Amino acid sequence: MRSRSVQQFVLFVILAAGCDSGSDSGPADGQPELMGDPDSIDFSFSADLPVAEAGAALMHPNLELDDEDQFGHIADVAALGDARFAVLDRLNKQITVRGQDGHLLRTFGGEGRGPGELGDPIALESVGPDLVVWDADRGRAFTVFDTAGHLISVSPARVAGDWLSFVTRSSTRLEDYPYQGPAEDLTRRLAPFGDSTFVHGLQADEQMATLNGTEVDFDELRVALIRYGLHGEIIDTLAELAAPRSIQTGTSFGRPYFDQPQLVGRPLWASGAGWWAVAHGDSSVIRVRRLDGEPLVNIHLHEPQRPLAASETDARFDWVYRIVEQTSRDASWLHGMSRKEYEKAISELLPAAETAPKVTAMYGTGRCLWLSGFSPRDYVTGVSLTWTVVDVEARAVEAVVRLDRPGARFRAVDGTSVYTTTRDSLGVFHLQRWGLPPELRCS
Repeated sequence: MRSRSVQQFVLFVILAAGCDSGSDSGPADGQPELMGDPDSIDFSFSADLPVAEAGAALMHPNLELDDEDQFGHIADVAALGDARFAVLDRLNKQITVRGQDGHLLRTFGGEGRGPGELGDPIALESVGPDLVVWDADRGRAFTVFDTAGHLISVSPARVAGDWLSFVTRSSTRLEDYPYQGPAEDLTRRLAPFGDSTFVHGLQADEQMATLNGTEVDFDELRVALIRYGLHGEIIDTLAELAAPRSIQTGTSFGRPYFDQPQLVGRPLWASGAGWWAVAHGDSSVIRVRRLDGEPLVNIHLHEPQRPLAASETDARFDWVYRIVEQTSRDASWLHGMSRKEYEKAISELLPAAETAPKVTAMYGTGRCLWLSGFSPRDYVTGVSLTWTVVDVEARAVEAVVRLDRPGARFRAVDGTSVYTTTRDSLGVFHLQRWGLPPELRCS
């Protein structure tokens, strides 16, 4: 466990941290409101996240794509506006741009080492009119295209960090092939910052430090939010956040391996039109700032951190069983076990956090900050399918919505649509686009 208070999670390099304020109570099962003094930047949620499903507007997909001939592995989706979108196919090492009805407009990228080709692409993000690809190949960490497929730049990794260790840190047993498993959704490390820069979160490399004989203080590991220009130049470091708890899970040929407990709180960041937000799953405040650093609003969460409930632990075991059974080459070891034996095996294989995060994911678009609370019943990562949408300019809850698709993984949002992906028991990837309720105004 961390020896310091996680409420001191952000060491702002540019910004000064705000002060906490008391929260007003409200009905725990109702739609939350933001309560506060209009003359202050400090507001508090009146209910915990996620709220009861009964208070959420149920959303349904208006487009579904599941053509396995077109998608090898949907690693990420970038929203382009007007219901257009781009898909990163990790297996085929390419990007496809699609129109409003899902039809293919163009394909670019492809496997190789030449200009505009990709090695091991992990995440895709739209930045203004362009697309940024994060590649696991450190020699071409970021590749930038315009949406017509023209290459703008290729740049290498320029600072030290866990460019490779995230592969061995996350559990390889429960993955959306090949890396994005429940330990961490790596696509969320990449986010836009305005129309011409982007942010990438880079964690300290505890594995390499240990190999080099450096003493590692696991309570002081940090994730740096580094801002880049579209030619890969480092502009600044926006913030440093407490890294997720890291534990050594074994060694192989003298090489240490590290993992992060399932359901552990993680640093979070997102941006919209002229603002950005930063938080930590284990803290009780979300800080929203304008792009120039001016404080916009501090959102204080309702309840203090709490231990995992038995129902949440049971939900985690059920998800792990389902995923292992579907993806493992040999799941025979699962069958014939008693529940107690199974839970003991999973706990040793994939340790869990001791406390529940307060927020598990954040996305931004226009004026709206999308927030997911903690719900292992919805997905093994604990990310809830119920999202609270906050208008950061008006300092008000705009809507509470729920995606009607068990196991859907939130990938992107813009002013008209939400994009999610799922993977079925045959390993086929599916993409869903969900139209926003007409009353939800984020532009």
